[in-house]
Amino acid sequence: MDLTEDHVSDSVMENVDIIFHLAACADNNYYPSSISPVDRKVNIEGTGKLIASAEKASVKKFVFISTVKAMGEGGAHFLDESSTPHPASSYGRSKLEAEKLVLDCISMPSCVLRLPIVYGCSDKGNLAKMIRAIHNGRFPPLPEVHNKRSMVHVEDVIRAAVLAAEKPKSNGQIYLVTDGETYSTRQIYNWIYNASGRPIPGWNVPLFILNTAAKLFDLLEQLFNKKFPFSSEALQKLVGSAWYNNKKICEELDFSPKHTLHESLTEIIAVVMRKNKFYF
Repeated sequence: MDLTEDHVSDSVMENVDIIFHLAACADNNYYPSSISPVDRKVNIEGTGKLIASAEKASVKKFVFISTVKAMGEGGAHFLDESSTPHPASSYGRSKLEAEKLVLDCISMPSCVLRLPIVYGCSDKGNLAKMIRAIHNGRFPPLPEVHNKRSMVHVEDVIRAAVLAAEKPKSNGQIYLVTDGETYSTRQIYNWIYNASGRPIPGWNVPLFILNTAAKLFDLLEQLFNKKFPFSSEALQKLVGSAWYNNKKICEELDFSPKHTLHESLTEIIAVVMRKNKFYF
């Protein structure tokens, strides 16, 4: 099914009881305060088309997989479902609008799951990029700033989605799904070195140097109206905090995460190394 098409075929919904909607697009172009045409077409309009088709087919439950980017990053604040959303990207803003379409649906029970960084045995995603960058010597040792990042294992995401689909109490609700732990970037960096059997570097790049470089690239983004690999936004992802409370889904849907990053990292590194033919 292509959600960018003008019409979604009704036949796709035949004999469907539950929809788990994960399809999305993240436009990486520079949209500092608006929603890009691509994000709008896929994430908002595409979701609307899917909802309309599902309602017509009398689908029994619509589970929308969203993102914590629809809320924004709270920095020092521990965010929960009652926190006021402040999305900071086109993608986050588009997912928040799509959430509203889902929850405004009256004729079909629905709920929203907001996910932070998802990890698992895959060579995709930001964690795998970090592992590859460390292996290739392109990820300098950051200072330990004790930032706090929430994450969740993909298997726990699946379990949460099934619980949300099965339990009527989830109808009309938003849930944050995390593994219940928080991680600093330097902590993850050290764990990757330990799990790989390599000595941890005894030095780090001072934060003021990173801030200076980020501000320089901020100016270049404004001058050229395009995103660069490094900027204040990128630095914030590395040293900033974005931590979220999973208490609601644990209490209301009896969700209990089974994995932590520390326990999963050795297996994840092995997968990344094997698929990329890397050797430590």
